[in-house]
Amino acid sequence: SLGAGWFFRFIPQDAYAIHGLLDQDAYDRLIKANAQA
Repeated sequence: SLGAGWFFRFIPQDAYAIHGLLDQDAYDRLIKANAQA
């Protein structure tokens, strides 16, 4: 289990997603891809 820490690695480059500029489906794929990495 990567825990919450994995997510914070992505904040600088993926902040746009957090701010809702990425549609929900694409955001879900991003999260799933990172969770499976």
